[in-house]
Amino acid sequence: MGDEEPTVLDPGESGGIIEPESLAGGVAVAKNRIWVATNRDVYLLSPKSHSPLSAGAARNVESLVARANKLWILSSRGKISELELFANGFGLTKLASRNEILDITYANGAVWALANPRDVLRLPPQGLPQGVLGQVPRPNLNDLVPPEVGIGERVRVRQRNTAIAFGNDMLWLYEPGGRTIRRLDPHTGRLRPSLHPGIAFDDVAVNADGLWLAQKYVSHTHPASRLTRFDPNTMESQGSIRLPGVIQSMALDRERLWVTLLQGPPSPLEPALLIEVAPE
Repeated sequence: MGDEEPTVLDPGESGGIIEPESLAGGVAVAKNRIWVATNRDVYLLSPKSHSPLSAGAARNVESLVARANKLWILSSRGKISELELFANGFGLTKLASRNEILDITYANGAVWALANPRDVLRLPPQGLPQGVLGQVPRPNLNDLVPPEVGIGERVRVRQRNTAIAFGNDMLWLYEPGGRTIRRLDPHTGRLRPSLHPGIAFDDVAVNADGLWLAQKYVSHTHPASRLTRFDPNTMESQGSIRLPGVIQSMALDRERLWVTLLQGPPSPLEPALLIEVAPE
């Protein structure tokens, strides 16, 4: 893998969903479904045309996680919303926790949340959605009353972490700007030896074939990012790609890496691109 050009996708070409909003809430992929979030809405995109199929109102989205026909949305102040896609609409439930949630991921049938820099929580499945069935195209996640979420498991980690990801049957804990990745086995709740890739990184995406680390270079004149892929088992570098903008978020399916990219100065109104990277 060298410095080849990735594919740039523009969901705004067909539906106009990007401008003037940025994809601040990120991207998530599952079973050929692509989800993106702007500052005000969450969109399900067509896997072929990448035009919006439907949308849901959700303010201050910070992170998205998708599995099968479900999407979990982390908004500001640690609120988690669960959205399930049906043939005739969306099933919605909002999950509340007494803990301040920093980031979320999905592993082994449950949502895992980083509750503070040293606590990892397993949130048990909630069963059928407890909220309302919103009709396509615009259910509102802001109007739901959240039930309290029980904690199935709590794992204390000594080192500070502010982000979490899942891949290659392992939870990956890290702090953007750091040089260390801590691994937690979701089956046993035990920590595995930490990894030291030799570079400072800001974001992580991983599956059985590759560990992707993103480095961001924030600049008002020449913003850029570099993606480096490693073997997740040996940590051998497999090459890198340079992107002309600052990476906002990443999501990895079995074949492709999806990236939202900000090409201008950081701003809530700066348009963002959806990038598709297909490793060779």
